Amino acid sequence: MFNLRNIGGKIAELRRGKNMTQMELADKLGISYQAVSNWERGNTMPDISKLPELIQIFDVTLGELLGEESDVAKLLESAANEKVEEYIENHPVDMKELSEVAPVLKPAQVGNILEKTKKIDWNEISSILPFIEREVSDRLVMKAVEEGQYNNLEDALPFVSARVADKVVEKILEQGGKCADIEDIAPFVSREKISELAEKEYHKVGLKAIENIMPFIKRETIQKIAEEEIQKNGLEAIAPILPFVGKQILSKFIIEKYL
Repeated sequence: MFNLRNIGGKIAELRRGKNMTQMELADKLGISYQAVSNWERGNTMPDISKLPELIQIFDVTLGELLGEESDVAKLLESAANEKVEEYIENHPVDMKELSEVAPVLKPAQVGNILEKTKKIDWNEISSILPFIEREVSDRLVMKAVEEGQYNNLEDALPFVSARVADKVVEKILEQGGKCADIEDIAPFVSREKISELAEKEYHKVGLKAIENIMPFIKRETIQKIAEEEIQKNGLEAIAPILPFVGKQILSKFIIEKYL
């Protein structure tokens, strides 16, 4: 990540070299002098839209301003000059590089880079997801699921819409996935959708298939499944899901069987 203290120190050094006050620099940039003060203290980093103005005022390269002549600086410079599409066409962007510049890029720019990436590794981009638009997250997640990439999706689900989260579990099961494949992402899916899919899986595979997602299933669905399972296999069959079965259901069948 960028070292804000070093960048702030460089801005202060360049400003003094031009014999400018913080107020004078702020006036040239159309911002408050407090913003300049925060940069120089290392509290914040200049907005990407101000970078081209800064390097022009100080007559330096972006690499010199940031303290590193690297691909990261080149990527940031292309974004500052609204040439990010041109840059990524000729320079494959490493996810590590993107994670460094994502906090200062516009969400649309980060999303554009990710959408041009051929294959997404959710382990690599988990730190980038907060910086992209929800619509882009939706498309990326659906693309991953269509390609059969289910692992580590729990990192992405907090950043997608509820509609897409529901579609994700549908797609996973359509492609032959099991309820075990959706256990980690279940907290981000609607209880209605989880309950609907759990009931289908129960009728296809049996009670064991849905044991791990019980905390996310609606109570009325659990009770319905429990009643059916008791009718089929007896009261003992619902032992694995007893913590989730209402007392009313248990009392009913205990009375019918033993009293």
